[in-house]
Amino acid sequence: MGLYNIISRVNSSLYLNINGYGAGARKKINVYPATSSNDQVWSITNPNSTAQQEVASNSGLTYKLNANRNYDPWSYDHWICDLYTTNADTYLVFEKTSVSNVYRIRLNGASTKNYYLTAAGTSGSQVYFKPNLGTSDKTQQWTLKSVSTAFSYPYTYSTNTKNGIKLHIVETPASTIELVNVKKKDQGIPVPYCGCNGGFFNNNGDKTDCDTLNIALNNGAAVGPGAAGTRNTCGHGNIAYIGGQIKCISASTQSQLISYLGGKPTWAQGGGMLYLGDANWETKWDFPHAPDALSTGWTAMVANTSTKKVYLFVTQDNNNKYLRDFRTAIQQHLGITDGKSTNYVGIMLDGGGSSCLRVYTSSGRRVGPDTPRPLCQIVSIKY
Repeated sequence: MGLYNIISRVNSSLYLNINGYGAGARKKINVYPATSSNDQVWSITNPNSTAQQEVASNSGLTYKLNANRNYDPWSYDHWICDLYTTNADTYLVFEKTSVSNVYRIRLNGASTKNYYLTAAGTSGSQVYFKPNLGTSDKTQQWTLKSVSTAFSYPYTYSTNTKNGIKLHIVETPASTIELVNVKKKDQGIPVPYCGCNGGFFNNNGDKTDCDTLNIALNNGAAVGPGAAGTRNTCGHGNIAYIGGQIKCISASTQSQLISYLGGKPTWAQGGGMLYLGDANWETKWDFPHAPDALSTGWTAMVANTSTKKVYLFVTQDNNNKYLRDFRTAIQQHLGITDGKSTNYVGIMLDGGGSSCLRVYTSSGRRVGPDTPRPLCQIVSIKY
């Protein structure tokens, strides 16, 4: 078993690629210039074996290269290549050519074994399975490039169940945080970003409405577009990183926050204040969701003002969880007790169907709960 890039012989700058971000059923396959994304990394058992095997996406190993014969059932000269779960049309055979490390890749069904993985030499070209064009035809030839399984990331990822809630936790230096508006371009955290969902937004089905309803600043400037990221309409808490220090301040607008900070922050994220360690937190609560609110997803950003570490907490569960129980789970994980002083500060971010997390292990495997919802502003980790 190994991880590989699969590269077109027509144009060696084009890699077999998921069209769109992330693996999923019926995601189409194209060729595209090299990126650092797992969407161009494929798990292959043994390309030098003549036995049939599946080629799985390293963005989601459940999904394999597939001939979608249902996409255009009247077409007999080509079938769309997409991703799908195991079926008769995900089993492939690698055929060696006379050139070292050059392969032809075909289906292996009784009626499909004459159909080969085929691509044109133009960036973004759809990949098909087409009838055999001959062993010298480069549109049906592919080279393999081994991908290192050792990656280094600035963060650590872990899970911990506290107070009956499974927490997905990312710990990272404050200096690695960057706030981004991904403008509802794709589901969840799009490639190549790592991080979690950020501020609230209008989940109205309008992909042109990319406003974010919480403060989100980089180097003092709002993430945009336009006024997006300039004000808090869902909570008034803000965690800011300025001059190498972490501050937690209540402010409603960008200008107010910068005035309170005495300068422009490297970054600042708005949300609902968590009042960690405060015995009177419920009387101070100003977040749109009450402490007894129930949801299948909750997301929070927490920072340690002493160590300058940021913690991203996400829970996603089919069973609704109380917001107060999520706060308690965070405090238990960090060893915080209400009524006792702490160096931790925290804010609530958007939740429900927006709650998600995308990070990678050192082997390049994606971990963290996903969401089908297109997002606006996210908390991204630079790597």
